[in-house]
Amino acid sequence: MTASSIPDLDLGRPLPASTEADRSILGAILLDARAFNEAAEILKPEDFCLDSHRRIYRAMVSLTESARPVDVVLLVEELDRQRELEPIGGPEYIASLVEGIPDRPSIAHYIRIVKEKAQLRGLISAAQVAIARALDSERATEIAGGLLQTVLDIEAQAQTNHALTARDFMPEVLRELEMQAQSGGLVGLPTGLDPLDLVTGGLRNGELIVIGALPGAGKTALACQIIAENAACGNPVGVFSLEMSRWDLGKRFLSTVTSVTASKIRHPLHIKKRTGQRWQLALRK
Repeated sequence: MTASSIPDLDLGRPLPASTEADRSILGAILLDARAFNEAAEILKPEDFCLDSHRRIYRAMVSLTESARPVDVVLLVEELDRQRELEPIGGPEYIASLVEGIPDRPSIAHYIRIVKEKAQLRGLISAAQVAIARALDSERATEIAGGLLQTVLDIEAQAQTNHALTARDFMPEVLRELEMQAQSGGLVGLPTGLDPLDLVTGGLRNGELIVIGALPGAGKTALACQIIAENAACGNPVGVFSLEMSRWDLGKRFLSTVTSVTASKIRHPLHIKKRTGQRWQLALRK
């Protein structure tokens, strides 16, 4: 749901928007069609604040997808074919978009503005939807889940990667190789298993590590080993489990950091009650 689809939103002030940034992007594309590729990496039609600008940008997308150049003449024809030329102000409005735009425009700054305003409108929209659902007495956990998902989606959009040339990222690659040589091969987080660290170089930022094996093969034990190793090094560790409770995880952690097997910790016959008011773990040899 977009902010424009909530007509009863009353904030006492206009929604975040920058029509001038919208116009600057559209005008720059009309002057230099190559600017469209820069905008298309980040912006969607819904990111523009005015409906007329969304329609114009969609027409530009249509021209590009059909391998036609984006210029004033073809854009007017495309909008007329879609019967959207008059609703946006006619050919005169399309021609006015290039007024005041330099011959070699730089639109990166305007793209950031438009995207930021769109994200703010998205947050306002999500909050309004959550309020409406709360007033209808829906389940709080479902409302919070929907709101969290929207926030995560917006955060993911904010982290969109840009196209880079080798000149842009190769210095970073060389620095990492130098660090790897100086640190004996470890450039990421340790696993606690020296042979594994030697092969992988550690767990690196941005990687998704999937541990797969048959039941009982030690997947959780390996994960606990990695967690314990990083916690001992002072690295913050977060654990999210869909199958084990915090009690089960706590027992597995105890087994990892002690010499006591998980089966002994798990079995009640190996736990004695000692004198005093507290329960202490006493494991039979």
